Amino acid sequence: MSSVSHTTNSLTPLSQSTSVSTQVPEQRTNIEPSFLHVVMPEAHSLSNRSVEQLPSQSSSISLSVPAFGDLHISQEKEKAFGSAKPVFIEDDLELPSVIPKTMIKTALPVILSSAEPSIGILEQIESAESKTQTPFPVIALPDKVDEKRKADPIQTVKPWKLQKKTIPEMAFGKAKWEKYFGDVGVEPPLPKNIDRILNSPCVFWPEKKVQQTHLLILIPATVDGKSFHLNALEQFIQNPRGEGHTTKYSYYYDVARIEIGNQSVPSSYWALITKDVVPNSQNKSYTEQQALIKESYTIPTILEMVTGILIHYVQTKERLYKHNYTRTKTFLNNGFLALTGSFSLTGLTISDHYCNSHLITDSLYNVGLSGVRKL
Repeated sequence: MSSVSHTTNSLTPLSQSTSVSTQVPEQRTNIEPSFLHVVMPEAHSLSNRSVEQLPSQSSSISLSVPAFGDLHISQEKEKAFGSAKPVFIEDDLELPSVIPKTMIKTALPVILSSAEPSIGILEQIESAESKTQTPFPVIALPDKVDEKRKADPIQTVKPWKLQKKTIPEMAFGKAKWEKYFGDVGVEPPLPKNIDRILNSPCVFWPEKKVQQTHLLILIPATVDGKSFHLNALEQFIQNPRGEGHTTKYSYYYDVARIEIGNQSVPSSYWALITKDVVPNSQNKSYTEQQALIKESYTIPTILEMVTGILIHYVQTKERLYKHNYTRTKTFLNNGFLALTGSFSLTGLTISDHYCNSHLITDSLYNVGLSGVRKL
């Protein structure tokens, strides 16, 4: 029988106190050896669980290492890891209460050099992990966060943005002025409770709502950059833009044209103007009429009344104050009050008298008093 001679490579045996177990493939690589660990089965949670190294004589499934690199371990490295103590690993995994005592093979990221034997094993592992990427696969959880939240992960409470208040349909504001006459500049805001005001009962006609008995008019300071007044309005109503209905002054008292025709307001404002004279205000003196003006209302100016009546007609072709007049609080130099009304097919009257009566103490059956509320 022929004898077969075997040639073996003798390695310095590892100390039995170490838990390092390696297999050397035929090709040598630079990959560091792996270690075998056992997980204590009594642990319900792996937070701060104890992992102990296996003794060298324990039976286990061998760890296969890719066949590249040099796996030679020096005696200094053996000493460095031979006296290792149990290592506590912190994570957030959970194990069942009863599992077999199974060998779990965990590859350490790197084997530190023998120049650092005095550093504890935990510090060495943490230092190595900070220098290398984790060997464990990373599972990406589905990201349900929208792009805006991702861009701004720190959510801050932002003040509510004030939404622009919608102008009521009945209002004759900046947009309608531009449609029929010209640009009135900046439109002042309406009160926040304008809807409640318009839908509340009218103080003069309680059976109706304010929006049924009033005009909501923007009285502008300028139109197309020029002062707005009675003389300018006279030109606008005769040549409205678009589909506006034309009209005119049927009578414009000369004294009024000269004295108050060019009076304008310092700034634009909103006004609620009654569509008719206040009930029971006709056939009364001016003093008696003033007592009928209630709550937040006042007596209108001649510019407010004429503007409201005429631009309402331009838009709707409805003539208000057809058979009566309203006094205003605008005085002429002769001491008489300006009044307007009698809006006929020939136009609107602007005067300081009616039926040859000049005195504010006179009671005239067809002259009443309107109310206005500035907003």
